[in-house]
Amino acid sequence: MSGKKFFDDKIAGYYLYCTSFDVDEPTHSHASDDPRMLEAGSAKIWVYKNGDTKIQHKGKADDDSLNKICKYIKNNYMVIFKKWEEKFGRLEVYGEPYVLYTVKGDELKPLAEVQDNTEKLPLFSFGVHKYSDETTQFEVAKSLLESGYQ
Repeated sequence: MSGKKFFDDKIAGYYLYCTSFDVDEPTHSHASDDPRMLEAGSAKIWVYKNGDTKIQHKGKADDDSLNKICKYIKNNYMVIFKKWEEKFGRLEVYGEPYVLYTVKGDELKPLAEVQDNTEKLPLFSFGVHKYSDETTQFEVAKSLLESGYQ
């Protein structure tokens, strides 16, 4: 499935985008030189709350291009957050596994925290994505169900 571009211009020769398959994952960008913007062969770059990045896989991109892309993301990460929230109606940031966010102006605001506001989190948003702390959304959903959450 093709993606939605975050920026009109190519960055270091690559389109930065997300796909509809990304809905159950925290915010990240794919990078591909293919105008069809397919996941196959693309790099996958996680975006932290402060714009820092973590490359999950390089795809076809070389190190120099990835460094330029990561720097560009760092300087423009709020655009990615806004477009992600527009596309999916929810915003989860990498490295912040139990918080949903919303973009207000140029700021990132917590919308709900699993520990404090479970009634605001629809279970359909939980997938089996693995976070940096090795906890999965599935484990969180299971815990909620076991505690009586409906």
